[in-house]
Amino acid sequence: MNHLFSSIDIALTHFTNGGLLVVVDDETRENEGDIIFSASLSTPEKVNFCATNARGLVCIAISKNIAQKLDLHPVPSNAKDPYSTAFHDSIDATPAFGITTGISAKERSITAAHIASDASTPNDFIKPGHLFPVVAKEGGVLTRPGHTEASVDLCKLTNQAEAAIICEIMDTDGNMMRRDGLFEFANQHQLPIITIQQLIDYRKKIQ
Repeated sequence: MNHLFSSIDIALTHFTNGGLLVVVDDETRENEGDIIFSASLSTPEKVNFCATNARGLVCIAISKNIAQKLDLHPVPSNAKDPYSTAFHDSIDATPAFGITTGISAKERSITAAHIASDASTPNDFIKPGHLFPVVAKEGGVLTRPGHTEASVDLCKLTNQAEAAIICEIMDTDGNMMRRDGLFEFANQHQLPIITIQQLIDYRKKIQ
């Protein structure tokens, strides 16, 4: 299969308009693909797409500034994760924002959009909840070439709130989808597909 990644310019335009991207990391790292889209432009349909088609854990990648603003703290760790994923307090928005159980696609979308909102405060959220924040390293993909950093960098590059929904892509058997499968997935759903290395190269070019 011919592996032709999308251009960064196409991906950024798509992301700016609220579109979903497939973003893959290095084959020598996790060798996984994630769906990524802007949290400020979240909809129930996009969250449901993640749950139905990507099938991984629906998380929200955020900057350190948002984590501090919302008083989110790191989940206790035994430091055995080789990729040092920075999980923080899981949260839901409060019932004042239309939340009941918090798990539906609609309610997770409400929570995601509110996390991205400038107007949000710690009192607007319940802990624990059904959306899982992961905090990007400062410096983004130039510091850590992970999906969390790629997500927040995409937000910064498109002048959006530094919060994005991310969800790993699995196949119908529950196995992690690899390169051939990810290209087929992107083609099937007509989504741009890029690599984290492309983002690294792009950021170095525009510095």
